[in-house]
Amino acid sequence: MCGIPAGMRYAIVIEHGPTSWGAHVPDLPGCAVVGRTEEEARTLIREAIGAHVEALQAAGPGVPEPSSTTPKIRTAAAPASPTTKYLTSTRGRSAQRRP
Repeated sequence: MCGIPAGMRYAIVIEHGPTSWGAHVPDLPGCAVVGRTEEEARTLIREAIGAHVEALQAAGPGVPEPSSTTPKIRTAAAPASPTTKYLTSTRGRSAQRRP
């Protein structure tokens, strides 16, 4: 990546859509790509970061420092919706019809 100063490491977000893979860089607004595979999206985003940083350097005062992180968190079980609660409470019993 010729336009990126040595040692800079930008966090990327990779997403899988119904028919493609996308990647973007939260610290570089507008720096995003779409590929057919995850590997292609990773390759394209590396190239896009280099081009994006070079354009920022040519245009003005500087390049944003990397500041985003991409940790993962484990979520608790989702609370049951009213529909799920109803289905759970009527399971095993025949539904009673109201007149």
